[in-house]
Formats: sequence, structure tokens, C-alpha cells
Amino acid sequence: STAYNMAAGGPIVVPGQAAMTMTPICAHSLTNRPLVIPAASTIRLELGADVRGVILTVDAQWAHSFLPGDVVELTAAASPLLLFSSPKGFFDIMRDKLHWGARS
Repeated sequence: STAYNMAAGGPIVVPGQAAMTMTPICAHSLTNRPLVIPAASTIRLELGADVRGVILTVDAQWAHSFLPGDVVELTAAASPLLLFSSPKGFFDIMRDKLHWGARS
């Protein structure tokens, strides 16, 4: 979700964009930054032979322990899932929730 991704330090992606985001959670390095990736991409994660104790968590709902040599490939769904619809526009909602343009 926009709120979850933003709270983790990730970008706000405008609805209708064919994109995926990858946002590091509690990264130990200042060089780890969120990525916006074209939806047609395949993201391949492969654990090196000398790495141990890695757990992949997806949307805080599913977790799986990685073993050396394991590979996970991520792709966008074939069709989008509409979770929320509002008569207000996206930027109107963001302006209200994030107080964009408000004077302090």
C-alpha cells in the first residue's frame, strides 16, 4: 500500500503506473534505497553460498527462510487488483492526508 511503503521510507507511486517498488526495511547501510521498477520486469533474488539466516517476508503476511543457493523470482500480476475507490482524486486524498500545501 502507499501508506505502508511510505512509512518504510519508500516512494509514493501514482495509481495507474505500471510499476513495482522494492523498499528495504531497516537497512543497515545508507546506500540501500527504494527502487521503482517497470511492471514488465522480473526481479530475481538469489542467496549466496556464504550467507545464512535470511528470511523473505512479503507484505508482513508470508515469511520463508532462505537457504544458500535458493532463488526467488518476482513478477507483477497479470491484472491489477483494485482495493479502494474514491470519488476524490489521488492527489486530493494525498493533499488531505499529508497536509500538502498547508501552512504551519
